[in-house]
Amino acid sequence: MDLSVLGGLSPEVFLRDYWQKKPLLVRGAFPGFESPLSPEELLALACRDGMYPRLILENAGEYPWELLAGPFEPEELHSLPDRGWTILVGDVNRCVPAAAALLDPFRFLPNWRIDDVQVSYAPPGGNAGPHVDNYDVFLVQGYGQRRWQISCTPAPGDAAFVPDADVAILATFVPDAEWILSPGDMLYLPPRLPHWGVAVNHCMTYSVGFRAPVVQDLLHGLLVAAGTHADSTTHFGDAGRKPAEHPGLIDADDLAWVRRKVWQFLANGDDIDRLFGRFITQPGEALERPAEDMSAPEVRRLLVSGGTLRRAAIGFLAHIEGSDRAHLYACGQEYVLGGRLVHAARLVTGTQPLTYQTLNPYLDTPAFADMLAELINMGCLAVNSR
Repeated sequence: MDLSVLGGLSPEVFLRDYWQKKPLLVRGAFPGFESPLSPEELLALACRDGMYPRLILENAGEYPWELLAGPFEPEELHSLPDRGWTILVGDVNRCVPAAAALLDPFRFLPNWRIDDVQVSYAPPGGNAGPHVDNYDVFLVQGYGQRRWQISCTPAPGDAAFVPDADVAILATFVPDAEWILSPGDMLYLPPRLPHWGVAVNHCMTYSVGFRAPVVQDLLHGLLVAAGTHADSTTHFGDAGRKPAEHPGLIDADDLAWVRRKVWQFLANGDDIDRLFGRFITQPGEALERPAEDMSAPEVRRLLVSGGTLRRAAIGFLAHIEGSDRAHLYACGQEYVLGGRLVHAARLVTGTQPLTYQTLNPYLDTPAFADMLAELINMGCLAVNSR
């Protein structure tokens, strides 16, 4: 990879010294960077069905720090004042390939940790207030300039916020450092680090964010998935039980039966691994799907004619390797690939181009060809025509 993105640091050094530990400012991380979107194009995306933009009005709303959710009508955005607001559009990487390319330099991190590329636009003075995020983020300045102030001390879990505000604005914010970022500059921030970005002029910032599942959500998701895939034929049985000492008591034998069944499931690490693969690749919102479904023969003809595929939802493509097979996970679906198709799982979830040359060794396997078509039809892969 181009080490200029990390200021000359190797991924190993960055992960050792900075990741989840301390901020890193990189001037010229993306030399000559040109914003993939203009402000007008971003505002148009904020009016598009299937997008989930947010508009933060510092003082221009009905009350301070009003938060409005889209998609919006064009007239709503065109009538906004000249100052004091910002709009944020998430998942831009799914519909703008040039924005998705911002993920490429960070593929030294696993796919399942990648969340999205969020793009924010603000006129002079626009901002989202001093706040914290619970995840790692790379802030790439794409257009104009933004002044960032940060505190180098992580916010405690019980940090106080401005009361009655729609967004979580820190009640107290004391910055330790301040920089103005120009196009191509990048600021990495670990989780829980207080920060405040204010537009110096009309500006756009591209935020490459990473998922950090809450343990509660993780456990809930795994338990729901376990309930779906667990044994549905075995009922509780207590033949030979003794009379209850007290009818309201759940006795030791009953509890032991429950613990035994749960432990039998938990002790099987393969089951847990596979449940996690399904859970962590399940998108929260519907992905961008093709206008018409494609068949496996159509995919092959496309590739033969020079078309290529791109990973439209990198964060929902992952695989787990076993001794003789790989389990490929895409948008919550599992595909078991054995033999030579183990390498095909690495190809689909990796960084190599998806072309006829790279995919051809596996296209003669019907199950693999059908899988490619399914991944396109569900929006995990997208077609780049010749």
